[in-house]
Amino acid sequence: MTADVKRRRRRNVVAVLVTAVVLAGAAMLSAYETSSESVARMWAAAELSADGRARITEVIDYDFGHEDRHGIFRDVPGLPGDADEAKVHIAMDGEPVPYELQAEMGDNGETRILIGDADRTVTGAHRYRIQYQLDDIAPKGKLAWNAVGTGWLVPLEHVEIHVTGPHTFADVRCVSGRQGSRSPCQARQPSPGHLTLGFDHLDAGRGATLYAASAGGAATVPPSPAEPSGPVLSIQRPGPLRVGLLAGAIALAAGLLTGWALRLGGRERVPADVLPGAAADVTPADAIAADATGATRRVDVTRLGGLVTETSSPPEGLTPAQGGVLLTEKVLPRHQVAWLLKAVIDGYVVMDDNESFPTLTRPSRDEVPRTDREVREVLDQAFAGRDSLHLGGGYDRLFSTAWRKIASDLERWRDDGDDLWEPGRGALEGRLQTIGLLGTPVGLIATIVAGVAAGRPHGYWAILLPVGAALAGAGVALFAWSGELMARTPKGSALWLRLESFRRYLAGAGAQHVEEAAGAGVLDHYTAWAVALGAADRWSEAVKQSTVPPPAPSPQRPARVPLYRTLMAYAMLKAVSSTTTPPPPPPSSSSTSSSNSSSSSDYSVGGGGGGGGGGSW
Repeated sequence: MTADVKRRRRRNVVAVLVTAVVLAGAAMLSAYETSSESVARMWAAAELSADGRARITEVIDYDFGHEDRHGIFRDVPGLPGDADEAKVHIAMDGEPVPYELQAEMGDNGETRILIGDADRTVTGAHRYRIQYQLDDIAPKGKLAWNAVGTGWLVPLEHVEIHVTGPHTFADVRCVSGRQGSRSPCQARQPSPGHLTLGFDHLDAGRGATLYAASAGGAATVPPSPAEPSGPVLSIQRPGPLRVGLLAGAIALAAGLLTGWALRLGGRERVPADVLPGAAADVTPADAIAADATGATRRVDVTRLGGLVTETSSPPEGLTPAQGGVLLTEKVLPRHQVAWLLKAVIDGYVVMDDNESFPTLTRPSRDEVPRTDREVREVLDQAFAGRDSLHLGGGYDRLFSTAWRKIASDLERWRDDGDDLWEPGRGALEGRLQTIGLLGTPVGLIATIVAGVAAGRPHGYWAILLPVGAALAGAGVALFAWSGELMARTPKGSALWLRLESFRRYLAGAGAQHVEEAAGAGVLDHYTAWAVALGAADRWSEAVKQSTVPPPAPSPQRPARVPLYRTLMAYAMLKAVSSTTTPPPPPPSSSSTSSSNSSSSSDYSVGGGGGGGGGGSW
């Protein structure tokens, strides 16, 4: 059984490794997909004239990242398609650059300014200076300018907007967000006739519109604001590989440390003087006495197996199903089968010898001994007034209910066994599994968001990524390893040692062991134990190799099939599976509905002139 524990732990380690790889890939892809291009700086100024026209100057530090592009484009609503009329001037890195005006080429029919050379490509960060003229930005002194259009295909950093004109502005309003948004933003008037606003970051598809009204002419027209100078800004972002490796390493470390802590907290308590090979001599009474005097020590369950030697008899006071649960710390289908086999052995149920679809019959009350209350409740649910039931012939709702009750009774026995397990460990296991189940997807989502933030970049990625990766890694470990906390008391450890000793006896049994069990009249009982302890394969081979004849039916147990000969445990497990599995529900149809609603406001994003968007080509 310690081999099962080691296999389970290896699976848990693999689960944490897979989680770390998935997180690394998710973070890397998120960072890569969002780190290709962005506007490192967007500076724009509108110089208003008295007739409402505006001379727009834009300085754009465009970071192409690792992409090779010919240049950028700007889609500008209201821009004339003739360069002379539009008074367009373009430069890249302070030098003239080829450009082309393409009328009605934008997504909404705007004029597109295509900047760059079709015969060469650029990469990295470059500064573009664009000038053009727009009409009717402030007719009759009423300013409505889409300072940043919602058509940008990349995020924008360090956005700075200026408006200057021969007016003193009043009723200044600023809105930002997607097209039609009315979310307010902050605009200032540092001096008469000069408006400013700025953003640290705008996502792709977000813009800003500035509204104002003239409160009269300004005494002097403010000077044009100074354009950005100095080095071209670029986005300082961590590489996607670095982001992915960091996420994977943190998730792996958090998962393995959490698993190690749970293993440490779930070590078994045994009498301090137990020596290797002497486990079979330790009785529950000895363990209780050691616990009372404090003469115990903590031992990992895998090391506990090193104290075991084979013994040819099971511990007293436990049924086969209970022994299986104590050994594995959880309820498995084979434990339920062992429960049912014991009911057959005790004569509460008669089973025929059909190996594919066995039939269970409930004898009359005169033919069976006094039934235990819990056994009677299960059988009452299973048969529900019927004399017999067939396993494997299809879903049986009544038997399925009884089958679940067997499992719930065994789980209740495990959780209430305070003299076998340390108190409260079962409830703690459930809470930790819930935390892990909730924490893992939250951590995965946080890691993906952090990867996106690293690619754009946002400074909070360096905090969110470790938190998300650690949460996901620890969550998987909590869900997988929380069963380690089911630490046994000294009495429970003593019974575990006896059970493991007996399991090894059954797992290594030969024909002579079967014949000895038959001679002692415990062959059927040992069959139920072999099923419960996971040693049915070897025990079945030993039964086949033995020379024990099938026993003759007795008046007390008429027509009761000899379990050890027909190996009905396998048939029962297969048949029970089909009997307790409900058929799939019929397909259901679903309908979806959608509704479109729109609202307009005098002050919303996109309600002014200019704007548009841009990207690379």
